Amino acid sequence: MYGFFAILMKELAHIRRDRGTIVFAFLVPAIQLSIFGFAIDVTIEHIPLVVFDLDGRQNSRRFVESLVNTGTFQVVERVQDGDSFRRAINSGRAKAGVLIPANYSNQLLRGEQAHVQVLIDGSDSQVATTAMNAVNLLATSLSIGRAKIVAEQLQRTPARDSAGNPALPIEARTRLLYNPDLESSHFFVPGLVGIILQLVLLFLTSFSIVREREHGTLEQLFVTPVGSAGLLFGKLVPYACMAFGECVLY
Repeated sequence: MYGFFAILMKELAHIRRDRGTIVFAFLVPAIQLSIFGFAIDVTIEHIPLVVFDLDGRQNSRRFVESLVNTGTFQVVERVQDGDSFRRAINSGRAKAGVLIPANYSNQLLRGEQAHVQVLIDGSDSQVATTAMNAVNLLATSLSIGRAKIVAEQLQRTPARDSAGNPALPIEARTRLLYNPDLESSHFFVPGLVGIILQLVLLFLTSFSIVREREHGTLEQLFVTPVGSAGLLFGKLVPYACMAFGECVLY
């Protein structure tokens, strides 16, 4: 570490004189954070959906409307035959497809279990997982709603709420803290601060050493009584302090 303070003071003096270094150290990370903060969004919405409704009655229309109301799906096409249905998914125009059979409403009216086929493009696992979870959650919600209607006609139900209406035996009341709107930028931007400033620190340190080589002063430093560790840390510590200050600032 011999010669560390000499190199440190030399580098601090250079930073004060070089406006380009200051601009690169403070302006570039701010621009990158702004761009990445708006560009990176893992919230998946409006998945293209193709609908093949063979039933066409109120219950089937309500199922499709409920899918759209979740905000996860967006109907891009309604088809009238099976070939068009498969072609819409195979061509990539739709990432998911809903096929409602012709006896869907009849099965519900008879109290039977109705089946709805949902085809999901699994090429993007994240989109496929989101679509699958949304469909399963909607099917469960609609099933519970119909079960409550039947339970109201019975004298005994699994449980009742405070108003005396039929309810599920167990209700989980969840509450989102700190990020109720589930903004993905609240999670990514703090991590980006560390990554970007780490890269800026490495770049600035490399630029400083390259600048010494271009100006022909690197060879002079080699012949001075400065150790290799002193030279390295003398170049590194000023920019590390700048990066730490920017991290606190951002």
